[in-house]
Amino acid sequence: NPGLRIGPAEIAFTAQHFEEMLRLRQSSRLFRLRTAQETLQHLEFHNSGPGQIPGLIVMSLRDDSSAPVDPQYDWIITLFNARPDPVSFTLHELPDLPLRLHPIQAASTDERLRQASFEASSKTFTVPGRTTAVFVA
Repeated sequence: NPGLRIGPAEIAFTAQHFEEMLRLRQSSRLFRLRTAQETLQHLEFHNSGPGQIPGLIVMSLRDDSSAPVDPQYDWIITLFNARPDPVSFTLHELPDLPLRLHPIQAASTDERLRQASFEASSKTFTVPGRTTAVFVA
């Protein structure tokens, strides 16, 4: 399919996105937990069970006051939307938090990524299709 050929613009975009993802990973030690115990203590998966939305993974990383690992963020919520369409997900058990799109992603070169949002009153995240969005508090 000649319409699927990549050129310099697509290569540059991909390289910029990859660099953003590396900076994002480096931005919090919660993304680099070192032991199984740390992982069990800080990581939780949502969107599971019979009512789950297919193609969506939702995880939260929470800094525990008894064993803090990140001085900057108390919560990180990551949504991996593998679906081609946008998806909304409500995390009812989430405490009231001033969540916002991670600053690296808020300034992303990917316009679609910058459309990811969180509505605090309903605790609902909306993520464009085929996008990984990271929200922090």
